[in-house]
Amino acid sequence: MNFIERVMRVMTHINIGAALGLAAWVLWSGWQVVTGHIAPAYSAAEVKALVSLAHAGPSVRMELVPVQEHGGAPLPCHEPLPAIRRADRGLTGVDL
Repeated sequence: MNFIERVMRVMTHINIGAALGLAAWVLWSGWQVVTGHIAPAYSAAEVKALVSLAHAGPSVRMELVPVQEHGGAPLPCHEPLPAIRRADRGLTGVDL
């Protein structure tokens, strides 16, 4: 048996061991939560409430704007962009 075949066999056994270890950890940690030894940070009702609040607000239209030539930092993505006409930006379409 050459070196490559031995490495492949060893890696196969390592991967099988890692998969078994991961499965054992998931079962053990799940058992800890179910039996009450570990309390989750949020309850299911709190998560559902937070998710419903995330989608409750109005959506804000965002535009893709290329980086300026002078290298200024782009605006944060959570703020709406100012209304700038395409002609004012000096874009020719070559940079897109």
